[in-house]
Amino acid sequence: MQGSGGGADAAQTPTTERCREARSAPDFAACRSLAAGGDSRCRDLVRRVCGADNACADTQACDAARQLMALETEERLALEDPTALSGTGRQCVEAMHNDFFTPCRR
Repeated sequence: MQGSGGGADAAQTPTTERCREARSAPDFAACRSLAAGGDSRCRDLVRRVCGADNACADTQACDAARQLMALETEERLALEDPTALSGTGRQCVEAMHNDFFTPCRR
């Protein structure tokens, strides 16, 4: 029923649902880019700690970075502007300077 709800959930739901449904739609570039990890601070972290060819995929740091990237994607899908920096995206930026997330050297 339309109009029976209200509040923040009603404002976020249409954008979130449109992004989820339109990830592969050519006329919805922001979601397509988001689904591919475009402009993702966490994707940069994953590349750094897992390696470009996933040589370090078996490390704890790589697993943690992938979890952050999944959270970032969900957060960005819920934002009115999916290209905006999310809270988890900020954490990934900070993680680039954290000793736990060392670059893959394999």
